[in-house]
Amino acid sequence: MDRRYRAFRHQQSAWPRRHPARRRGGLQGNRSGGRAMSGNHVAFLECNASGTGVEAMKRVRRRGMHVILLTREREFYAGLESNPLDEADIVIDVCTNCVGSILNCLQDYSLSGVLAFDDYRLITAAMVARHLGLPAPDIEGLLNCRFKNRTRRAVRSGGVASRTFNLSAPPEMWRMHFPCVVKPCDDSGSAGVRICRDAADFEAAVDYLRRHRTNVRGYRLSEEFLVEEFIAGDEFSAELVWSRDRAAWDLLGVTRKTVTSGEYPIETGHDFPVLLAAHEAVAAQIRTWLREAALSGTVAHVEFKLCGGRARLIEINPRPGGDMIHHLCKTVTGIDLVDAYLSLLIDDYPSACLPAAGASRAAAASIRFLMPEAPGRLIDIQMPPIENPGILLCKIKKGPLLVESISSSYARLGFVVAAGADIDDAARQAEACIEGMQIMYANNVRK
Repeated sequence: MDRRYRAFRHQQSAWPRRHPARRRGGLQGNRSGGRAMSGNHVAFLECNASGTGVEAMKRVRRRGMHVILLTREREFYAGLESNPLDEADIVIDVCTNCVGSILNCLQDYSLSGVLAFDDYRLITAAMVARHLGLPAPDIEGLLNCRFKNRTRRAVRSGGVASRTFNLSAPPEMWRMHFPCVVKPCDDSGSAGVRICRDAADFEAAVDYLRRHRTNVRGYRLSEEFLVEEFIAGDEFSAELVWSRDRAAWDLLGVTRKTVTSGEYPIETGHDFPVLLAAHEAVAAQIRTWLREAALSGTVAHVEFKLCGGRARLIEINPRPGGDMIHHLCKTVTGIDLVDAYLSLLIDDYPSACLPAAGASRAAAASIRFLMPEAPGRLIDIQMPPIENPGILLCKIKKGPLLVESISSSYARLGFVVAAGADIDDAARQAEACIEGMQIMYANNVRK
């Protein structure tokens, strides 16, 4: 039997109807006589844009399990280079914000796990998994990490002063000190995050949040937003995995970040691993943050800054870090964060706490992103041949495409991953490759 079958699409309407889904070979009936096919299934609630979700689907299928993708975002995936619709064995059209609808759609399947790589469905996936008796992180911890206003309340030792406001509040209530950072409580990818140097910047940031109530994923954002003190200093992230045996967090390493210096803080690169001067003290502080957030049973990507020798919390992501950080980590440590995540959330999935036997490892790895220098219509991106063996991976978007603004990570045009003798060596190789590329705009201007 073809493993890449599509059993049913569930259409949410007043009277639920089931339709046979389209296989690659055409419209097929279900061979099981109307019942879902037997065997272990893993349900994914939507997918992220960075590619880790699609990688996870491939690995689940290689383990002999069937992938179910529950989605209401087919059009969004059509624009991705790696389309999760092409990797799923079964695609179910359903409102992925509704626990009841999801449970109804999954009732006929033998499930080993329900999970999400998409920030907006992490809590929903955990609620469904817990109802079905499957592995899942603690809901309270997910809530405290998913909503940034809750993070600030729960993590008392974060070291960042903040206030929560509502978009409907009168402007006279918004008195604050500059510089500050405005950010939505529940968006992702740096969308809507703006550094404000004065009152005019602040008014523009709030106006943006008022005008953009629904994000690129169709998610309706909260009317609450955070205003935080601006923390000067270098930015990092810590990559951690929960140990079930010890009920504790294992720190795999710390990633150094490069971030744009303008009003929109967009991450343009990552270097792994960096050894901090006060490494043990920072590691202990990060574990304290996770304990205060009540997070366990998952993988954590914790972003922070160092200011005056002290770690200040930016945010906690209860999932593997995006931006190919999992690839950097595996290149150096041999441990795969995507596999670690799957092993925690899928019954009988092999543990990923040890590096793969015989895997060659680099001393350091870096990623750099290709950023447009200005909005506009791009015709082509020209890239010279890559002859450097230190370049491990290179992916660039194909033109033509339109860059409407450079205000979030969605504006990136591609990336390069490099390995080196240390993080500075790896970073130099990745940057040299990026600098050799040329972006052709519609007006024949090369950037």
